[in-house]
Amino acid sequence: MIVVMDITTENEIHISSAGSELKLLGSRIREARLCRNLTQALVAESAGVGRQTVIRIEDGEEGVAIGTYAAVLNVLGILNGWGDIADPEGDRLARAQLRSRAAPR
Repeated sequence: MIVVMDITTENEIHISSAGSELKLLGSRIREARLCRNLTQALVAESAGVGRQTVIRIEDGEEGVAIGTYAAVLNVLGILNGWGDIADPEGDRLARAQLRSRAAPR
């Protein structure tokens, strides 16, 4: 279970599942936008998407294309390094975690 604080409402968001990472990413994108004093409309226009799409991203919706997430991250100036997912130690830990979840045969 992950607990995220929504800075706009000061409410905790309790999430679990594969979608939890998108919820967390969306929350952080919202926080980055607010820290930069940018409106959703301005971010949307700069990213070439509609304001409703930025809302969906900030809500962590799963149906938004990954390229759209990247465009918004780029507008916010935080895309650099986003694709650096090759992490040998993280890979080792992930494999160990997957093995521990595998059903015994």
